[in-house]
Parts: sequence; C-alpha cells; structure tokens
Amino acid sequence: MWIKTDLESNKKALKKELFFWGGIAFLVLFFTILSNSCQFKSDLETKVKTPPKLYDSVTNAEIPIQQQWLVPFNHFKTDAIQVHELPIPIEQSLGENAWLSPSISIKYPTSQFYLYFDFAGQQSTRLDTEYYVLPICLNERILNPCFRIDQKQEDNYLIANTKSNTDYHTIEQNKSWLYYAHSYQGQYMIPPQESLKFLVNAEIPLHYQPSWVRITLSENPITPNKISFLLTQQYMTWFKYLLLLLPFALFYGFHTNSGFASRSALSIGGGLLFLMIINTMIWDINYMVIGCLCIAFAAIAYMYGFNLYILIYLMGYLTIAQGAYEQFGSFNKDFFMKTGLLTLIGLLLFFKRPDD
Repeated sequence: MWIKTDLESNKKALKKELFFWGGIAFLVLFFTILSNSCQFKSDLETKVKTPPKLYDSVTNAEIPIQQQWLVPFNHFKTDAIQVHELPIPIEQSLGENAWLSPSISIKYPTSQFYLYFDFAGQQSTRLDTEYYVLPICLNERILNPCFRIDQKQEDNYLIANTKSNTDYHTIEQNKSWLYYAHSYQGQYMIPPQESLKFLVNAEIPLHYQPSWVRITLSENPITPNKISFLLTQQYMTWFKYLLLLLPFALFYGFHTNSGFASRSALSIGGGLLFLMIINTMIWDINYMVIGCLCIAFAAIAYMYGFNLYILIYLMGYLTIAQGAYEQFGSFNKDFFMKTGLLTLIGLLLFFKRPDD
C-alpha cells in the first residue's frame, strides 16, 4: 500500500501516484487520437445513393432539407465551360447551357450566407468533372452576382471539381470508381429584401454517371461531419460563469492551509491564475474555455500547496490538446502553437514544487 505513516513519505508516494496516472492519461489520449485518425470512412456506396447529412458548424444541428436543392445535372453537356467577362445577360455568363434555378427567399440577420456544394456518382474515366456555381441576388427583376466575401479574386462564382476534396471507391481496378466530391464552400453577401437564384454549369466528360448534385445554404459555415462538443460554443457562457467559483476556491484554500505554500508558489500560481482567467474570458471555443478554467483552479491548488494541482492541470491540458488535435487534424504547427506554452508551464509546475 502506498500510504505511509509520515508526511514526507506520503508526499513522495502521492507524487509517484500522480505521475503514474498522468502517464496513463497521456497514453489514453495518444491512442484515442491515433484511433480517430485511422477511423474507417463511411461507406461511399451509401453516399453515392443518398446525399449524406450536413451540419451547421456553430449550432451542430443538421441542415434542414428546406435549405438543400438538387441540381438537374442532365441539363449540362460535355463541352468545356466558357466563362464570359463581357457585359452580357448574367444568365449567360457561364455559357448558354447553364441552368438557372427558381428564385429562393432567405432571411438571415447577418445578411450573409454560406453556400456548400457537393456531388457524387460513378465514373469509368480518369478525366475530371468540373462545376461552376454563381449565386445571383434578385431585386425587382434585376439580376446581380452576389458578392463573395471569402474570395480574394474578383470572380464571385464557386468552382468544384474532382481534382481535390473527393473520396473514391474502386469498383473495378483501373476501370471504374465511385466518387463523392465535397467541402466546396463560399461565403456571400445578400442585401436585405432580395431573393436568391443559382446559375450552374458543368463540364461532365463522357463515361461519367452522376447520381446527384446538391446546393446547400446556411447562415453559418457548413460541415459534412457533426462537430465534437469541444469545437462548439454550446453552454460556453455557463462555463465562463464558473469563474465566479474562483474566489470561493481561494477562500477555501486559505482557510484550510492557513496561508500560501511559499512566496514562489504565490507568484507562479497567481500569475498563472490571472493568465487563465483572461484566456477563459476571451476564448470562444469550448475546449479552450474548459481547459483554461481547469488550469485556473489548478493554479489556486498550486498556490496553497495542494498536490491535487497536478491532476487538475493535467485535465485542463489534455482537454486543450484533444480539442486542438480535432481542430487542426494532426500534430502540426498550429497544434503545437496552442499547446506549447501550456506544456512548458506544466513541466515547471511539476518539477517546481509549491513548498520549494
């Protein structure tokens, strides 16, 4: 049994226990991330038959069917698309074979919308298919291209093709494949009181058999996967209200320990506490808010010499590490930018004991 009869032995034994469980938590995090990165993709055959669900990246809710439209792809020809820049009728700007949708009324308080374009089918050629989508704002029968916010170039149309962002499944080796092209997205402005149309054209080579072509609208960015709770803003305000518990934690620590562990513990813990309070207040994503909140409580525990600070800090650190990995998709530069400073602080707190 690790509990001894004297205080010094208990401290050493507790440190070994915390180090052991911290190692276990690190291994669990590592294998969780590894399993997520190697996760088997959804069956492509199902996606080709039926358009998959799409989600609002802010609310995490499924995009309703009323905000999705299927494009009649049989209207298009195999000829190359000619984009006209001359002052001609806008309905002909993507070529004479372009399809113009009926008008659609949308009312978003932000006066902007996100367009998401995806399509699927079967092909027996290595050539690529390409779609052009131009949102058109309609005001009293006057057609004008909707202004694209996220595009640095002057072109307002969205280009989607099978050269990128496409999942494939081989039916017959080197002869035929199933494909699902997705994640083509643009952000546009729409003036109040105006309705919306879509001008679409496509270059579809021979030996392509499209199954469906879809346009999806939302006020917020659209994602093909339901976002992890750590990457949303759900209940974020309530997490920030937990900062009000910090004064009670400070009072409890002072009452229990009759003072701070040492001057260095007060300076290090106080500085970390101030930093984490600021970060908890300014961040707008769950994993950073929750993680920084945990580290704030760990700072208080450190100030009063409670060894539990190691476990609390580890909980906050692992929350941020898991969220950063889910956000950036790998151990890349952005991941280490998010976790680098916290890693150094954690090492400092581990080796610099509060009562040293």
